Amino acid sequence: MRFIHGLELRETLENKGFGKLSIVFDKKSFKLLSFFVGNLSAMFYLAFVASKQGTTTTTTTTTMKKYTTSQLKAQLRSGEFAWPGGYPLYFITDDGEALSFEAVRENIKSVIWSMRHKVNDGWRVIGYEVNWEDDSMTCAHTGEPIKSAYGEAVVA
Repeated sequence: MRFIHGLELRETLENKGFGKLSIVFDKKSFKLLSFFVGNLSAMFYLAFVASKQGTTTTTTTTTMKKYTTSQLKAQLRSGEFAWPGGYPLYFITDDGEALSFEAVRENIKSVIWSMRHKVNDGWRVIGYEVNWEDDSMTCAHTGEPIKSAYGEAVVA
């Protein structure tokens, strides 16, 4: 089985015309947390490559459209928990980092400026996601933990 580094995979997909790719890994366990592709056909390409390499892939297909500043503001107004269910949410930046709602609110001018000007400076938010099980996820800006829906509670 061949491991493809995230940057190599990003270049491969973009060069083949599949659009932008965002992969979010847990820094400690290298567990895949989130995977967004600008074009749905990229998912089929990845499955094809994996089948040629003799590996299996399990993917959840999510079509992600351009995340706008209006959507960001609406999500901030809606709060940091998904409805229905009350699952904790976090924002995903262009470099694959996680930002808490608190960090985005405190730095809203930088976030909106980066989104409008398509600047890849770490403040450009490309979407949001539920933190299902990663109890070690922290905000890239504040360093504070981001709550998880089903992760094990860390007892100090």
